[in-house]
Amino acid sequence: MDIYVQILIEFIFVSASILFLFRLRTKLGLAPLYILLGSIQYLQATLGGRVHFEFLDTYTIHPGSVILFSAVLFGLLLIYIKEGVLSAKSLIIGVIISNFIVTLLFGLTHSQELIINELQQVQASANSIFKINYKIFIIGTFVLLLDFLVLIVVYQFLISKIRTRYFFFILFLSLFTVLMFDSILFNVALFYNTVEFKSTILGHIIGKTFASFAFAFLLYIYLKLVDKSALKSTFIANQQRDLFSILSTRKKIKHLETEKKEIEKKLTFRLETTLNNISDGFISLDTNWCYTYVNKKAGEFLGISANDLLGKHIWTEFSEYVNRPIYNIYNEAFETQKTKYYQEYIESRDKWIENRIYPSPEGLTIYFTDITEQKKAEKLIVKNEKYLNNIINNIGDPIFVKDEQSRLLLINDAFCKIFHLNREEIIGKTLAEDVPVEERESFLKIDKQVLSTGIENINEETLSVKGENTLIISTKKSRFFDDNGNKFLIGIIRDITDRIKSEQKIIENEEKFSKAFESKVIGKAILDNDKKIIEINEALTNIVGLKRENMLGKTAEEIGFFKLNNQTNLDNENLLWSTFKKEGYVLNMELKYLLHTEAVIFISLSLQPLLLNNKDHILITILDITEKKNAEAELEIYRDNLEELIKTRTEEVNLKNAELQRMNKLFVGRELKMKELKNIIKEMKLKNDK
Repeated sequence: MDIYVQILIEFIFVSASILFLFRLRTKLGLAPLYILLGSIQYLQATLGGRVHFEFLDTYTIHPGSVILFSAVLFGLLLIYIKEGVLSAKSLIIGVIISNFIVTLLFGLTHSQELIINELQQVQASANSIFKINYKIFIIGTFVLLLDFLVLIVVYQFLISKIRTRYFFFILFLSLFTVLMFDSILFNVALFYNTVEFKSTILGHIIGKTFASFAFAFLLYIYLKLVDKSALKSTFIANQQRDLFSILSTRKKIKHLETEKKEIEKKLTFRLETTLNNISDGFISLDTNWCYTYVNKKAGEFLGISANDLLGKHIWTEFSEYVNRPIYNIYNEAFETQKTKYYQEYIESRDKWIENRIYPSPEGLTIYFTDITEQKKAEKLIVKNEKYLNNIINNIGDPIFVKDEQSRLLLINDAFCKIFHLNREEIIGKTLAEDVPVEERESFLKIDKQVLSTGIENINEETLSVKGENTLIISTKKSRFFDDNGNKFLIGIIRDITDRIKSEQKIIENEEKFSKAFESKVIGKAILDNDKKIIEINEALTNIVGLKRENMLGKTAEEIGFFKLNNQTNLDNENLLWSTFKKEGYVLNMELKYLLHTEAVIFISLSLQPLLLNNKDHILITILDITEKKNAEAELEIYRDNLEELIKTRTEEVNLKNAELQRMNKLFVGRELKMKELKNIIKEMKLKNDK
């Protein structure tokens, strides 16, 4: 395999190992990474000079120095950037110390190896891995320490002067500077005035130039893409560090310790000041039930100076409390080491006090608060709840409140009434189980929609209650958040069954009216309060002989429907509108008009009030009865002629009757004479027979 491929594999493996362990620092800590970097550094220090090759047959390249040493600086810079000065300093010190310790162990092991070989009469190997060039090691360790310090100082200088957009340039220049510094210093110290000096130093410069670019690029990509949570904030934080922060940490730590003590004193003072200024009483008791601290408010409440209570036994000072529940509660809290809460009414002070008892192995800490106003507020809340219940129960529409699972939490009496259930049967349920499936799905779907979006919903739907007729309801649902951020659904139901039926009836009536209005025989028009036509049907336009568009928005006078200089027309108008004004309607009034065409028309006219869009209008109905009137006139003539004819014929009949009566009288007289003669003849026959 090609040497350059081997170097690339080594670069990827080492850098990936460093980044992998760094990513796991929150779980494993930085110790595994420190061990890896220490091992890499020692490996390159002891073995780096043993492995090398000629680049372009001229320059000596040491892969251990190029890759492994650069990787240690890469890891140090990563820790300094992300973990801060102390972590970086710990790494530097750890690497330096581990170098000396491991070197000492290698030296002891090499001595053991020589003794064993001597005892076994074996010639010692000149290439033993435990054989160390102490000159190279000491110079290398010293240069390493300088490299670490130079890297941090150069990086800190560059980041304080250059903007964040050039962050890659900062990383590259920091690594490049320190690697060039190391190459020159190390080679001058060890190989100056030697044959291989030029080849070695140029080989280091070439190899470490590539290494500085590769590791800078990798570090930039990691910080920007992988660990990008705080690149900008990290950059700003690094800018604010002191240039020589890596050297001044110990002094700062001592300064921080001093500051810590001063802060603790200030915090203690502030705590005491705070406790003395809070509205709650605060006391602490030790395991012997003696006061160890009493704040100002507690002293005021107990009626004794806070300083006079310190060191005193609580049950001796307040023996009257031994027979009260508070005594048992304090003891129980200390024995069980569980926090206790206790409210008590102090009759002598007319106050409610809440005790919060916090136990610890060292004693008790007690806060007590005057909650008299809170108790009054609670009573007021109960009163207001009753008042609210009275209000919502006197509302005729059903009202309800649901939680996020559509379970009913609050309802009014009207809600119980519409479902014919009592509160115990409703609270905690969705009531979806009491309605048909299609209604259930609709109810719950809208509940979920309003709760998730917060958009108010108003919906008309059916409600089928068991044993009852299906109702048509209008439901208004809206979302509400309480102080804890919990979602609730507030709804109002209105039974609109009667309204819907009325609307349907109105629609039917309007349909009937529309059909009636469009009659082909009876003329109809709608007038406003100014008697202007706002609607007219075809039958009326045919009656008056005018077009519809010429009549809309005009009065009869403006249209010229009839002649105004005709007295009959004027009398008709006065009679028509005076009757409407007096009676409120006109029914089938028959009138004769002289039209603008000089034609005479007879009409049957009706007027009745009409309410449209909450405004008063007049519905006028006109039936052309001209033919009827003409027919009636002809019938009248026929009747008059018939009467005259009947009169003449009656006179003739009367004369004939008189003659007949005379003839009847003569005939009757003759008949009577004949009857007398017959009677006389009959009597004479009777006499002769005797």
